[in-house]
Amino acid sequence: MAHPNEDMMRKLYDAFNKGDFEMVTSSFAPDIVGHVPGKSQLSGDYKGAEEVMGMFAKLAEVVGGNYSVEVHDVLANDEHAVVLGKITEFWTLEEDLYASDAFYG
Repeated sequence: MAHPNEDMMRKLYDAFNKGDFEMVTSSFAPDIVGHVPGKSQLSGDYKGAEEVMGMFAKLAEVVGGNYSVEVHDVLANDEHAVVLGKITEFWTLEEDLYASDAFYG
């Protein structure tokens, strides 16, 4: 049986992949902040749900709507979790920042 926080994260990523952005946005804290490194057109800091969702809309535009997020694993228990409750901030990680900048333009 999965931990409730694991279930929450899996449902969130499933909603994102299905385009249920109302559910995704409901998981954000009002003061969510996102950070995308690099020098591409997606790079920057995004503050608030509107800016964060705008970044995702721009991502969809850049890749022609062909993207999804694959969940490899979720770490959650009563004492520790990757995300608890509302998402308040996120950072993207690019293994090859130069390739990412070139891809996203």
